[in-house]
Parts: sequence; structure tokens; C-alpha cells
Amino acid sequence: MMFKERNQSAENEKKENYSKAENQKILSHKEKMFPDFNNCSTKKLETKFVQHSNYWVLQNYIKASETFLCNATITYTTLGELGYLHNLAEIATRWQILNSEELLKYKVNCARNLKDLDVSNGYRFFNGIFFPINIARNIAWQNAATYFVFPSDIELYPSVNVIPEFLKLLERRDVSNTTNKRVFVLPVFELEENEVPPKYKEELLFLLLMKKAHIFHKNICRPCHEVPSYDHRDLAKECLTILTIILIGFISQHFKTF
Repeated sequence: MMFKERNQSAENEKKENYSKAENQKILSHKEKMFPDFNNCSTKKLETKFVQHSNYWVLQNYIKASETFLCNATITYTTLGELGYLHNLAEIATRWQILNSEELLKYKVNCARNLKDLDVSNGYRFFNGIFFPINIARNIAWQNAATYFVFPSDIELYPSVNVIPEFLKLLERRDVSNTTNKRVFVLPVFELEENEVPPKYKEELLFLLLMKKAHIFHKNICRPCHEVPSYDHRDLAKECLTILTIILIGFISQHFKTF
């Protein structure tokens, strides 16, 4: 009789623990990984000289015309030289910074297009000056005024609606067993020359099926950039809202780090 009572007691305890686990709230990514997100401090944009390694930097030389709270949006950071600045027009419209009409206000009436300039024989190349790409990336990241920062190469175009889609992602429930903060990595794809960069996942899927788009650096280091268990046919079967944030670049015969 006592043995049966012990078994019954153990069974009741198991049921109680199971019930508690069932009723326990599953936290979202934001609540679990980034509990300080809602109470973050927004940085002030200050213009000042700062030394980074062997370089002097004039921070915030041109200040942003608008400011946002640190938890209201995401900061896009990139870097590049004169010959790459033509990419900013496409990036700005995709990042929803300015519309095409507003961008026209900032265009300079030059006799030559920026992308047609011969930057390979510029002052830096002629004098053998090293381009501090990683230092520049860190400077951009340190000057970001928002909690989340999206660093990207200037030749990669993000899909539209990155900001609202990512903020919605943070609200999804997280069932992992860790509270460590995470880095969210975006899949990158390359397009064949003269293809129009897709803005949405369904457009990308069509290009993948037509073999006009490929995994980034497919012929250089495919495992370095391939999405785990990647198969574009499986992507097509998934709900189109599952993977809505992507990066697009163009295939080049030579690997460029500018």
C-alpha cells in the first residue's frame, strides 16, 4: 500500500511539473536575448576628432537630418570609396531613407558618372596607401545611435522592409535553452550581370530557379556563405514570409575588397 502511495505521489509530482512547464511563458527573442532593448540609451551625434589606430577620424562631419530613439529602428552602416558611391542611391531607397524624388535633391550635376570614374589610379592606389576596411567598419559601428546595427558591404543591396521585418522577428517566441545575445546573419546571393536586383523573396526565388542568381561566392567559397541545409527548391515551398530579409550582390570575375 505504501509503495502504491509513493508511486502515486511521484506521478502527481510529474504531472504538476509538466503543468507548470506548459503554463510557463515562452519568452520572445527580445525578452530573452535583449532584455535591455526597450530601456537602451540613445547616443548623441557629436562632431569630434577621434584617433583610431594610425588614423584620425572626424566623426559626424555631416550630421543626420533626423534622429531616432535607439529602439525605434536599425542603423545601416557601410563604407566605400568614390567609385562605389553610386550604390548608395539604391541602398537608400531600399532602406527607406529617401524616395527617388528626394534623392534627386542631393545629386550633383557631374559631367561623368561616379561608377565610370577610374578610381584604380587614384591618390591612394598611386601612393600605395592601405585602405583600413576593418577600422572603417568598426568606426561606423561605434557611431551608430541605435541598439541594433546592420553592417554591410556597399555593393550588397538589402531587401525592402528589413527594419519592420526584423523588429517583428524579435517578437517571435524563442524556445532555445540559452539567453546569450545573438548575431543575426543574412543570406547573401549574387546575380548574373545586367539582372535587375530583386526586392522581395519571391523575385529572388524566380531568379534562383532560372539560374540567374546564386549563393554568394559560389565559385570561390560556397561553404563560407551557404545557408544551412540550403536548397532553393525547399525555399520555394516555404511560406514567403519566413525568409524576407536578404542581401543581393553582382557576380564579379575578380574578388574585390576595395
